[in-house]
Amino acid sequence: MKIYTSEADSKYLLFHGTHGISYISEDCGANIRAIEHQEDFIDFKLNPIDKNYILASVKVKCDDSSPEFCPYLTDLYYSEKMGFHWIKIQSSVIEYAW
Repeated sequence: MKIYTSEADSKYLLFHGTHGISYISEDCGANIRAIEHQEDFIDFKLNPIDKNYILASVKVKCDDSSPEFCPYLTDLYYSEKMGFHWIKIQSSVIEYAW
């Protein structure tokens, strides 16, 4: 499990889980809440100014007929609610950052 620490608030932690469930803590891990997401996110990027904003990426297939995932393409998701609500904002992304 990978742990992300917010630059905006050092007490805020995001624990990268599996199977569409990750976890957040606003008090250095003393209390942890699950956040569900529809996709299996492969990476998170926390906003360095506001802890509420998160970007996440999901692997995508190179084409519909292939069972293989593209090694360099992802779909990009955005949350402004600390991960409790996600919106897909872009398909076939190579790189992303705040």
